[in-house]
Amino acid sequence: MLAGALLFWLVPKKYAPIVAACALQIGHGLWMLLGMLVIYFFQPEGVAPLNPFDLFDVLILVLVPLWLAFQPGWIPCLILAIYQVMGIAVNGMALSAQPAGGPLITAILVHLFLRTAALVAMAIGFYEVRQSLVGTRDEVEEIDEYEEDDGNEEQDEVDENPYRPRKS
Repeated sequence: MLAGALLFWLVPKKYAPIVAACALQIGHGLWMLLGMLVIYFFQPEGVAPLNPFDLFDVLILVLVPLWLAFQPGWIPCLILAIYQVMGIAVNGMALSAQPAGGPLITAILVHLFLRTAALVAMAIGFYEVRQSLVGTRDEVEEIDEYEEDDGNEEQDEVDENPYRPRKS
């Protein structure tokens, strides 16, 4: 929620539809970082030791959503989508390897939920940002209907040039 509040105030309003997806992924990354810190400092039994590559997950889930929030584009969106799909596959395999009632089942299910929610929110948010910046086809057709051609192209050129003195 903290990531969402900060992004809401910092991201330009025209990119507001993508804020929820970015906040969700940043929050997921920070949750993973908190889990890593707990494992590092408390070393609970039955939990594998930290892998240095786990920090890569946190970096992807914090830095790329920030990039997406401030500069929505296909590249950060694709990077996150591919990363989340790969994460769903890895978490699915990890879930299937857990014994029934194992201690990590809840955490893996939360990961799967967050990854799926991030994909859905990102798809919706990115679509809405693109539509707000580009406009819909209906709006373009509606504007075209109001532009009437009176056949006087010379006068239209004069009207379109604000620096040219007008004839009275």
